[in-house]
Amino acid sequence: MSLLLGIIILLLFIYWMESRNRLCTTINKTYIKISPKGGELGGRGIFACQSISKGEIIEEGHLLLIPSNESETIGIFQYYVYTRTDTGGKNGIALPLGNGCLYNHSYTNNAIFRSFKDKFKIIAIQDISKDEEIFTCYGCNHPNKQDHFDYTKSHDFAFI
Repeated sequence: MSLLLGIIILLLFIYWMESRNRLCTTINKTYIKISPKGGELGGRGIFACQSISKGEIIEEGHLLLIPSNESETIGIFQYYVYTRTDTGGKNGIALPLGNGCLYNHSYTNNAIFRSFKDKFKIIAIQDISKDEEIFTCYGCNHPNKQDHFDYTKSHDFAFI
């Protein structure tokens, strides 16, 4: 129960920071090239405030890793967490801090989401123009799944 309370407090803090447009400079490394705002598809999204070059790291942040035996307590956050299988073959979920849970999905994504133990990076895979929304591919567990990649072998994230 304390884990659930901690996650609720964290998400409320993220919402408060986002509403004041200070999220990028407070939780993660400073990335002044992106900003959360209303997305084209409804809800929130991440947009480029400046041009971003292919191969550029858009964001780096920390992951709150939760083992699978505790993951049932966060069902209400299912659209903000990612499943992952670590190198030891253990399943669990990861809550990205910062803007990590606000990137929208597209199979024609312009960025990729990579994990490194308890950290993540979002990297541009093509040039991104100012005011363009940044998309990642959620992968195999997304409701509109297509044959895209096997996240259990590549350490990519898949949206629950």
